[in-house]
Amino acid sequence: MIQTFFKQNQVHFVAIIIFLCVSFAYFMPSMSEGKALRQSDVINYKGAAKEVIDFRAETGEEPLWSNSMFCGMPDYLVSVQFKNNYMSSIRDAWGMWLGRPAEFVFLYLIGFYLALLLFGVSPLLAIIGSFAFAFSSYFFIIIDAGHITKALAIGFMAPIVAGVYYSYTKKPIRGALVVAFFLCFQLLTQHAQITYYTAIATGILVLLVLARQLFEKQFKQILVASVCLAGAVVLAVGLNISSLYFVNEYGKYSTRGTSELTQKDSKNKTTGLDKDYAIGWSYGISESW
Repeated sequence: MIQTFFKQNQVHFVAIIIFLCVSFAYFMPSMSEGKALRQSDVINYKGAAKEVIDFRAETGEEPLWSNSMFCGMPDYLVSVQFKNNYMSSIRDAWGMWLGRPAEFVFLYLIGFYLALLLFGVSPLLAIIGSFAFAFSSYFFIIIDAGHITKALAIGFMAPIVAGVYYSYTKKPIRGALVVAFFLCFQLLTQHAQITYYTAIATGILVLLVLARQLFEKQFKQILVASVCLAGAVVLAVGLNISSLYFVNEYGKYSTRGTSELTQKDSKNKTTGLDKDYAIGWSYGISESW
C-alpha cells in the first residue's frame, strides 16, 4: 500500500525535492556559514521585544505589558505566545527545520504548487508556475526588509483561494479542509492586511463561480460547499480567537483607530488613518503590471 502511494504521487515528491533544493541553494553559501540578512524590521522587533523575552526566559511566565515601548503598552502586539494554540507549534517546528530565509521561498513554491493543482493544472505546469510566482521580485524585497509576517501570510494566500474554488467546483469537504488549514496559519501571522487581500481575491472568485453554478442550477453543490467553507472559517478563527480578540481591542486605541484630531477640510479622512497614509506604500498602477 505504501509503495503504491509513493508510486501514484511520485511526481509530487519530485516537486517537493526540487523546491527544497532550490530554496536552500538560492541562499547558499550564506546559510551553511551561519550568515543572516540584516533585516531592519527584525532588528527593530528584537529591540522592542527584548524586555518581554528576557522576562519570559527568567520566570517562565507570559508578560502582558511592555514598559519599553512608548510610555508602556499591552504586549500582545509585541511578543505574546499563545501556548495552547498547537497549530502555532506545528508552524514554528516547520520553520525551524527549514531555516530562514529558505523557509519563505519554499513556502511560496509549495503553496502555489498546491493551489495550481487544485485549479486543475498539470503537475509539470504547476512546478513552472510555482517558480514564476515564488521568484517575484517583491517577495525578495520584503524578505530583505524583514517583513516576516507579511512573507508568511502571502505564502498561505494562494492555497486558501484555490481551496475555496476546489470546494465549490469539485469536492466541498476536501477543499474546506485546505482552507481551514492554511487560513489558520495565515491568521497566526497576525498580518490582517494580507488576510484582507485574500478575502477580496476570494470574494471576486466566488462571485464568478457562483454566477456560473446558479446558471447551471448546481444548488446542492453551492449549499454543501458554503456550509463546509463556513465551518472551515469558524474553525480557523476559533483557533486564533485569543490573538484576534486582543488585536481588535487594542486597534481602537492605536493610530489606526478613531481620532478626535481632524482637519476641517480634509477629504482623505476615514474612521481610522487618512487614506494617504493607508496607500502611501502601495504600488502605482503601472508598477503593478
